[in-house]
Amino acid sequence: MPRSTVTGAEAGICSGYRRHGENFLRIAESVGNSVMRLVIHVRPGSSRATVGGSHNGALIVAVREPAEHGRATDAALAAVAQAFGVPKSQVRLVSGATSRRKIIDVIDGDPVRLAELLAR
Repeated sequence: MPRSTVTGAEAGICSGYRRHGENFLRIAESVGNSVMRLVIHVRPGSSRATVGGSHNGALIVAVREPAEHGRATDAALAAVAQAFGVPKSQVRLVSGATSRRKIIDVIDGDPVRLAELLAR
């Protein structure tokens, strides 16, 4: 399946690149017909769970859970699912299981909603 990048104009988001390994990714990238690939920055141990804003080209996801035994990652995926209004099963971790910076896929993710979250 060919990959196509969602442009800033199409998604209403900034178009800044952020290096991740050998690939250059935008905040959002279309991986299939209904799959949106996002770069997120997880802030574990926050006083409350929030999704919004950007940090070095990634969507910020603050969670209450500590960064141990994958608890913060699981909480971040659940928070993103809730923010996009999709079931948890439609948010998948692609890479970054032990990193604060993660790449995730959101099935049926709305680029307009992403723009709203980034604007916070």
